[in-house]
Amino acid sequence: MKWTMNRIALIGIVLLAVVLSCSTAFAQNKTVKASLDFQMYDVVYLTDFVDIKNQQLNPNISGISLSMSAVGTPPSELLVCVYVELHVQLRGEGDEELMHLYTNNFDMIKNPTLAANNFAKGGSGNIYIRDGMNTYVENASLRKRLEDIAAKNPTAPPGKYTIIMQVLTYPSIKLTDRGVPANTQILGQDAKTVTVSFSTADEVFVEINDPKNGSFFNNLAPTFSWTTGESNVTISVYEALPTQRSPQDALAGGNPCLVRNVQGQTSLTYPSDAQRQLAQNKSYVLQVQAIVSTNRGNVMQSSLPIVFRISDDKIGQTLDNFLNAFSGSASATYSTLRADPNNWIVWPPYGNITLDGSTLTETDLQSLVNDLTSRSDLKVQLSIENQ
Repeated sequence: MKWTMNRIALIGIVLLAVVLSCSTAFAQNKTVKASLDFQMYDVVYLTDFVDIKNQQLNPNISGISLSMSAVGTPPSELLVCVYVELHVQLRGEGDEELMHLYTNNFDMIKNPTLAANNFAKGGSGNIYIRDGMNTYVENASLRKRLEDIAAKNPTAPPGKYTIIMQVLTYPSIKLTDRGVPANTQILGQDAKTVTVSFSTADEVFVEINDPKNGSFFNNLAPTFSWTTGESNVTISVYEALPTQRSPQDALAGGNPCLVRNVQGQTSLTYPSDAQRQLAQNKSYVLQVQAIVSTNRGNVMQSSLPIVFRISDDKIGQTLDNFLNAFSGSASATYSTLRADPNNWIVWPPYGNITLDGSTLTETDLQSLVNDLTSRSDLKVQLSIENQ
């Protein structure tokens, strides 16, 4: 009896192994390679995706498609339909299904590619939304919210938008079957999530933290840092020439010293492989631009241009630091003196600095500046004499 039971158990295990083996072989032999192409954007113009007037998906959307190819089975023996599901998770809210649908049955003879017009009501082509009960289901309240947003603002609200597409077997030979398909098997699938970061490109700000406008470096490989809400930025450095009257003139004319695209960084040390190396006693204009991707093309958001100098002039640097930081009329006079374009002119060697008839060294001048800075009751007046 025990031997009989063990034999039955063994036969059962063998049969189970055969069944699993057959199921695996079926899944391997009858599969579909599905690839969903859904481009990523920071800003999405919702009116390009949704036809608000007709309350349907815009059939002319570009950048969304599903390509399919049969694997292990002749395409003529494969009758399939496609299931599509779209989820929306607005910023600060939970995930919600916006809609799901089934297409009609079709064969895989031509390895079809499905585009937006195949999923729009009234779309064209041999593949379209299935006709029948519950073959197209949408979240009416969520759709109404998105429509109201689109009526006021042409861009999609920030959040995550996920599209899921599954290629299903369909055992019936009827291409005109209606209703939700039953007893299907997933032959292939793909999903993509687009994170919309901003309502408009104008929300993206760019600010240069270092250097400050009019500051200086005594080395030829300074480090720049910036703050922005976008990870894809371009850093540009142009030489400020004596003939130019503003930072914008420098950015618009001449050859760039550096134009470098970086991603995921908030700082950059001047690279050794730049188009042109920096040089002593010259001034430069720095600008950082964030690249905001939209479904209508890229938009550049620019920082204010910053002027900096490369100089070993210790006396000029000491005066700059002191008078830029000092409050009162002296600072105002100095700011006027060193306004564009004079702020990018390196201090020329005018001669010796004297105090009460004694010549001051760089160390003496720094000590004097430190003493003046520490005295809160001191008022400094500055006059400019042309000689």
